[in-house]
Amino acid sequence: MLVGLLAVASSAGATAQSSTGGTGSTAGGALLGFYSGAGMGLVGTLMPCNRTLTGSRCTATTALVGGALGLAMGGAIGAENRDAVGDRTADAAIGAAIGAGLGLGLRYAVRQYGWTDVFALAAVGGAFGAASEGVAWGAAAGATTGLVLWLVRPESGLPDALLLLVGGAALGGFYDWIDGASTARRGGTPQFSTAFSLPFS
Repeated sequence: MLVGLLAVASSAGATAQSSTGGTGSTAGGALLGFYSGAGMGLVGTLMPCNRTLTGSRCTATTALVGGALGLAMGGAIGAENRDAVGDRTADAAIGAAIGAGLGLGLRYAVRQYGWTDVFALAAVGGAFGAASEGVAWGAAAGATTGLVLWLVRPESGLPDALLLLVGGAALGGFYDWIDGASTARRGGTPQFSTAFSLPFS
């Protein structure tokens, strides 16, 4: 499924003759955005939702909300700039490869890990990779906050630090999609220009 999603979104961006969006890039961007948003919404809230009485409902809700946000932002990006969809698809593929590599390493290092875990980590890597710049900044901010909290309140411990790191990465990823949608038109290449001449006597 992950390969299919990336292939559809990639074809929408790779076949472009210019950076202006179209129907294919809009659909591809929306599909990639939904996948990325749902994945980040799910993973980013797993730890806090597990601390509630309705953990499964909580994660399902955040995944749907994240997917809806990604769908809207990805569609907006694809409608204006198909090159941006291609770039995000490439980043998602890199993220998926990193996740798969990590999963393979854990599979051979930890007996309890199997192939489903490898595929799961690949899917998560792709979801976060599609918004890589925002994820990186968000993860850095979350990690810094978690470290400071751990130093100030040692009882918070490693779980809270990880919660802030993953949550920060997800929030940064959502901001990346929103920012991408707001700047997609500016990133496009002008499709026409006005030519004029001045007569000289």
